[in-house]
Amino acid sequence: MSESKKLPLLFGAAWENEKPRKREIKFPRVEFARKAPGQRVRDHGARRREAEWKAYQASWQTPINELKCDAGAFYTLRRHVLNLNRLQTARLLRVAVNSVLNWEHGTHPVPFPAFLALHMIAQSLQYHFADTAWRDWELRCHWDEVPGRRKVSGNAQYSTYLYNRRTGYSHTPEQLNQFWIVSQMAEAFKSTNRELCERIENLTSENQELRDLLLQAGVTDALHAMKQQLDALVAKANTARIVEMPRKLAATG
Repeated sequence: MSESKKLPLLFGAAWENEKPRKREIKFPRVEFARKAPGQRVRDHGARRREAEWKAYQASWQTPINELKCDAGAFYTLRRHVLNLNRLQTARLLRVAVNSVLNWEHGTHPVPFPAFLALHMIAQSLQYHFADTAWRDWELRCHWDEVPGRRKVSGNAQYSTYLYNRRTGYSHTPEQLNQFWIVSQMAEAFKSTNRELCERIENLTSENQELRDLLLQAGVTDALHAMKQQLDALVAKANTARIVEMPRKLAATG
């Protein structure tokens, strides 16, 4: 008998004694089952970033949803805020002049994208810095990394500052607040200084008036004469010989 035919006999006893194994049903872990489909087993901060993004989106989306888009608001924004005529507004929005006229007269409703475009221009930095005094100023943004740590979003702070392209000066919001406080204190000191200067001027003028009055009435000459007489009396008193009496005689007397 060949070895291939002996194999079942050799292992037959082991096969007979072996009990059939039950098939184990593997269920997902509880942490993984609670997650949404397609989400990783380990949360790498996706939920936190999503919540932060929703909060940031609500911070700028809520004011947009509260905008009042009608003919009156469009006319006020176009005429009194941006100081544009209908032709300039039509060229800016890439529409016909009659469209702008119909929007303002209420013939057709004002498209929200057109109103939002004018509103964004009125709130833009280019519009606010269009004045000659702010020609060299701009807003710059950067990330301030925490030293000693690797570059991750959690260790950085987003900051904005006012920068002058011509001089290179920059001002943070904290510095501007401090400058406002110092300027208010300087104004208070200036007002106090003005009050003190006015009081000094009044006292100086009063002193000059009294001096002129004394000179005109001859009071100064009389005082000088009285001073001379007092000096003469003091000189005579100094020449007198003063004898000190003994203490016993002074007590008996």
